[in-house]
Amino acid sequence: MGLVLLRQDRDKTKIGVWKMVETIDQLKKDLVLNAPEIRFFSSLNKGKRNMHWLAGRVLLRHLLGTDHFIKVEGDVHGKPQLVNFDLELSISHSADYAAVIIGKKKVGIDIEEIKPVIKKICTKFMTIDEINSVPAGKSEIEQFYVYWCTKESIFKLNGKKYLLFKDHIFIDPFEYQKEGFIKAHIRQNGYERSFDVSYEEYDGYMLTYVIDH
Repeated sequence: MGLVLLRQDRDKTKIGVWKMVETIDQLKKDLVLNAPEIRFFSSLNKGKRNMHWLAGRVLLRHLLGTDHFIKVEGDVHGKPQLVNFDLELSISHSADYAAVIIGKKKVGIDIEEIKPVIKKICTKFMTIDEINSVPAGKSEIEQFYVYWCTKESIFKLNGKKYLLFKDHIFIDPFEYQKEGFIKAHIRQNGYERSFDVSYEEYDGYMLTYVIDH
């Protein structure tokens, strides 16, 4: 299947989603890996983690449009950085999908398979006001996932481990559609920053991404 969704947003930011139907060997054929990456890949548990790592790298190669080696390293907070390209990067995986966003400005992306279990854990990442703003009914679970994925995307854009979903990232009430835009905010120790976040329900998954402005 490979690439199933490709978007180019403002400032030439690229967003891609990859459905993993290939084998591990098929994905590896599309990559150029150095010795440390080969060792890291070999250290992963066999199965989905290997597939996620490979699919994210194959998708990144597609978005960059290059056959050359792509060096990705984590910074002091673990945020992935493109070493040999002057671009910002964010990667996400869930079940059968990988998602990547690249751009000149800071970016964040998240994709998650939609499951009812999120209703049982929403108090861990949403405030009471946020929970009360979600109407019970047909799209309740999907809307909870917009909250989770949005906060995850902003966390990735910010790139600092001390940012807490429930205490520091807040989302304005919104009416759920299959896709749309919402307003989110970081508020922490007197610092405040607002973001416009895109979300989309796709094939039983929720995708969100945010671009710094």
